[in-house]
Amino acid sequence: MSQSIQIAAFSKFIQVSRETITSLVKYENYLIKSNKTLNLIGKSTINEIWL
Repeated sequence: MSQSIQIAAFSKFIQVSRETITSLVKYENYLIKSNKTLNLIGKSTINEIWL
């Protein structure tokens, strides 16, 4: 499932504002970037962040 579809489903199910989604996308990008050096989440988890 593509990231945009996952985000749309998450937003509809959780009913959060566009501003919150924007903040969560920024957090996701930071998490993925930081994960390269800190090993915060498993590589297999990256594709399932929005699930």
